[in-house]
Amino acid sequence: YLVLVPDGGPTPTSANHELQGQKRPTLVIGRQARKQIQRLLLETRAFSLLAGRVSSDGKREGGILSEHFSGMNASTSPASLSSLLSDAAQESLQQGSVSDAADLLALAGRYGALLSLLNRELANLLIVPPQQSKGGSSDVAAAGDAQTRQFWRDAALRFHSAHIANGRTHVLEVLEAEDNLALGSTFQLIMNLMVYFDRCHEGLWEEAWLLLDNLQLLPRSENEISRYVDTFHSFDSVVKQSFHNIVLGAMEALHNQHMMLKSVGGGIVPSNTSNNVPTAFAGTVEQRLFELRRRARVLVTFAGLIPMHSVDTKSRIAQMEAYMM
Repeated sequence: YLVLVPDGGPTPTSANHELQGQKRPTLVIGRQARKQIQRLLLETRAFSLLAGRVSSDGKREGGILSEHFSGMNASTSPASLSSLLSDAAQESLQQGSVSDAADLLALAGRYGALLSLLNRELANLLIVPPQQSKGGSSDVAAAGDAQTRQFWRDAALRFHSAHIANGRTHVLEVLEAEDNLALGSTFQLIMNLMVYFDRCHEGLWEEAWLLLDNLQLLPRSENEISRYVDTFHSFDSVVKQSFHNIVLGAMEALHNQHMMLKSVGGGIVPSNTSNNVPTAFAGTVEQRLFELRRRARVLVTFAGLIPMHSVDTKSRIAQMEAYMM
């Protein structure tokens, strides 16, 4: 198959050199040849065989394409082969094969484009799919969504472990050269948000709230609201489009903590020593209930100042705050 590639013929300069006995001509990969190579990649999906693999340091190595063109003196520098793989990735995206596109972008070394793709896929899968009644078609859909979520999460964890978590790597150098380091920050934020939504799904409201509070996405006091509104507008669009879920989950965490604590404390006030509850404990409970209500009030005010994709989020969180009074 590859003996027909490249189809561009020798460049004039290289041909003249060969006539003068200086060296073999350099062959140019023509447009039609590029299309055929991309077709070969996408139809066989033999990416490792054809394009090689991504080494632990984030660089591409091996692959029949590199060996073939190198042996033919073709003008296929690593950069031009990366361009070909990147074009194949875009075609794969158009065909709806997102996972194949991710593999090809990694092989192409286009880490900015790869992180953009990962961030988009992960942001669309932040919420743990709800389980419905057993045996229904919605269960099948939820199971499929859960598998898709796990697939992309596992892929992201592998990428993070190999190329981001270990200091200054080739991938980070590429992102810096592309001026795309912000994509790495967004990637890590989304990964943390997936853990946050896992905690919400499991009903671990205090753990979920502590995690979200540490991410510093939401103001802690009224004095911080304007600064956090500005911060919100600086977020990547994939974070902003999911922010209504973050805000809603935050209010659910506050509301459920308030409800459970009030149930445990019996709704007591510091001066009340009934129900065999010591006054000191009662004071601690009431202080915590007050703090939860205060944060809920700040959250409602903040949410009213930022645009959100869900029109009913603001009314829902206001209703939950009212239940905490």
